[in-house]
Amino acid sequence: MKKIMVVDDEEDVLETVAMVLNQNGFETITTDNGKKGIIEAKKHKPNLILLDVMMPDMTGYEVVEKLSQHSSTKGIGIILLSAITATEDEKKKIKKGAVRDFIEKPFDIDDLVRRVNKAVR
Repeated sequence: MKKIMVVDDEEDVLETVAMVLNQNGFETITTDNGKKGIIEAKKHKPNLILLDVMMPDMTGYEVVEKLSQHSSTKGIGIILLSAITATEDEKKKIKKGAVRDFIEKPFDIDDLVRRVNKAVR
């Protein structure tokens, strides 16, 4: 079973995404901030991380940078989630290294599941 970690400071997003991913055969780990996300990623070694960009303690971009500096976490795939609209050029720049995708909030649940499945293949 593939492990997906969801890092988002919005409780309703965490609960909804975890529930949907669990219903689609994934094991989920959730946390509500970037610092905890880094700790949990090192501990659980998920196959993929769904990571909110705008969080109060540490941005998603800062989390990506920190994860890329550790040998145990630098290969974990990441999908960024953001309420901020990005242009196609910005999305291409963002999708480097471990970042596999960029999904804008609010997102379609079926599209999210499809993109998660694609990222963990």
